[in-house]
Amino acid sequence: MAFSIRSETVFVLSVVIFSTLAAAENYLLPGDWLNRGASLQEGKYTFTLQEDCNLVLYNSKKPVWASETANKSTYCFAILQPDGNFVITESIFSLTEPIWASNTGGKNGNYVLILQRDGNVVLYSNPIFSTGTNKIGSADVVASLKSNRKVLPGAEQNKVFEMKKVIVDVAGSL
Repeated sequence: MAFSIRSETVFVLSVVIFSTLAAAENYLLPGDWLNRGASLQEGKYTFTLQEDCNLVLYNSKKPVWASETANKSTYCFAILQPDGNFVITESIFSLTEPIWASNTGGKNGNYVLILQRDGNVVLYSNPIFSTGTNKIGSADVVASLKSNRKVLPGAEQNKVFEMKKVIVDVAGSL
């Protein structure tokens, strides 16, 4: 007797496994999402999709940023799409207009949304350089060197690039 697994079953299972792993961290990769009540956590900062569909960044339980989408839907997900757009939508499989969007969509590519140790939530694309020399003491810095921008060791602006882990390949290998 032959055993077969339908591709839909594998897809749903892999999405559930990967989104569960991502939700326990401080980052999302393309295709990862937060269900209502799920969070990204980094130190005293929490980035939560609340039960009312409002996406809120907390600093020690004090709200510091919100998507202002409370009660705009009865069910929702916050998902990092393959094109780099971070959206709150009623269904991860739906083609409906999002309830909220970062408006960062472009070409499909290597993206990662990170809740950093400084409390900033940043969407990165195609990091090509890591020095580990920022002033705050993180082990890792990610910077794009496009347009002749330079990242100087210990430079004050490096704080914005601080993160928890080295992103070796944001296409899926961490």
